[in-house]
Order: sequence, then structure tokens, then C-alpha cells
Amino acid sequence: MDDHNDPKLSLFKSGYAPVELRNEWADYQRYNPAKVRTSKWNGQTIRLRRFTGTPAEYGEALATFQGDDHGGLWWRHQSDHWKAMPRMILALHKEKGRLDIEGRRIRGVNQLFGRSGRGVLLDAQSGDPVWPAIISVTWTMRRTDGTAGTRRLIQQKRSGARESNAEFYVSPWRWPLPQVPEWEVAPDHRPLVRVYAAGYRRLPDMTWEERGATLRMHRLPRTRDALLDELSSWRRDVDAELAANPDRREALAGQQHLLGLLWEQCHAITPDVRAGICFEPDSEVARYVEHTRSTPPRSHA
Repeated sequence: MDDHNDPKLSLFKSGYAPVELRNEWADYQRYNPAKVRTSKWNGQTIRLRRFTGTPAEYGEALATFQGDDHGGLWWRHQSDHWKAMPRMILALHKEKGRLDIEGRRIRGVNQLFGRSGRGVLLDAQSGDPVWPAIISVTWTMRRTDGTAGTRRLIQQKRSGARESNAEFYVSPWRWPLPQVPEWEVAPDHRPLVRVYAAGYRRLPDMTWEERGATLRMHRLPRTRDALLDELSSWRRDVDAELAANPDRREALAGQQHLLGLLWEQCHAITPDVRAGICFEPDSEVARYVEHTRSTPPRSHA
């Protein structure tokens, strides 16, 4: 064993300052050749201290502790045929989520090879980017206390707001994830992804792989009937999801982006064809849409 390959002990616990210990095996071996089986740290107690700096300083300390592509705790395996994940990476990933914006430099599990969850939307005929679009994700949730039981949750998001950024990300390892008291996303259940875009046929539910995918959408024929049929299918999807979730507030929040897009489309068609597609102006859903459109969206790190 040479000086460059000495083993290193890395220790981390949430809320504590990370520690790295060099085994110093080579130095001990040089000065004690008759006792090469003895390590300097053998049998000693290693003490951790709580981190007393700011959350931002803690995030920076963990990012430095983690290292980069060429060393430290950052681990890459350039293959789709692997399952194992070092516990240290998972622990740091959880800390990244807890720290939110203060932990932005910590590398998450979604940055491992094959786990980005990146999606790209293209026009099936021209190959041009499709933007913006509504991405509807159905997650399987599990209980945070480890007891048995799962439930489904709808999360909707918009794809890139610029033509040069017509992409989206769906990953159980990418923050922020849906936040529901006593529940968390179950990473071993692949989510379902459905896509809506103005002027295109919706893409039905598909099982989403962690490596992501390029999706191609087909334009609607330029006829009124084709547009109305498509908008009717959107309305049916909304109605089905609202009926399926007894928590009305959560159900409306889960359909917020699609409701906004449907609202825009309803204002572009004539009043005589809105029945069965558009919600009545004095309805609960219409009032919800008006409220959300007048409320600035919350930003996430």
C-alpha cells in the first residue's frame, strides 16, 4: 500500500460537522515495520461535534466534504446495469432536501448516471421543441413512519417556459418533491407521466424511467371538431381526478396547471361550444382558477 492509496474514513451524521480521517497506515508501517497489522485509529473513540454555523455554511461544508467527479464521496457508475447506492450518497441527498436552497451545491442522487429523469418534448413531424406543456405526474406515496400502506398523488408542472428549454424533469430523487404530512414519495415505484400541450393531442399515462426519455407529440388537425374533442378529453381527465380524491383542496391543487391551460383554451373558443368543456364562471373550480391565476407562483430552489 503506497501513500496515495491510504484508506480514508469519512463520517457524517445529520446536524454534525463531517469528518475525514486518514488511516495513516503507510506512516505507521514505515516507522513500525514489525507491527504492520496495527492501525493508528484502531480501538479509538471518534467524536463528532454539532455544526454551529449557518445553514448556508453547513451546505457548503457538506458540498466540500462530498468532493467532485475525481475524488471524495461522489460516486459514478457509467452503466444502466447497477442497483447499489452507497449509503453516504443517500444520506447527503436527504440533507440536500432538508436544507433546500442552502444545500444547492450538494450533489443529489438524481445526478448519478441514468437517474436524471430528464424529459424532452418534440413535435412528432417537425422535430421542433414543444413548449410550454403541462406535465402531470402520478406518484405513489408511502408512509414516513414505515407502516404499511400506499396512496397516489397527482403533481403537475410546466415544461420549460422558453423554446430553448423545452424540457422537464421527473425523478423521485429530484427536489422539490410533493410535500404531504406523514407521506413521502416511494422511490421504488415508478411514476406515471401524462402530457398536455395547446394544439397537440395529449400523451396518455406512461411509466416513467429514471433515465428519462424524449417524447414526441402529434399536432391536432386544424379543425374545430378536433380541437373540441381534445379539450373534452382534458375536461374528462380533470373531472375524473377531482372525483377520485376526497381531499378537495389537494385534488384542485393537483390539477392546477391543467385547469389553467383549459381556462386559456376556453377563452379562445366561442361561447356556444363551451358546454361540457369549460367550467361555469360561478363554479368552485372556476373561482379556484381565477384565484390561482391572480396569485404569484412560489419559487423553488
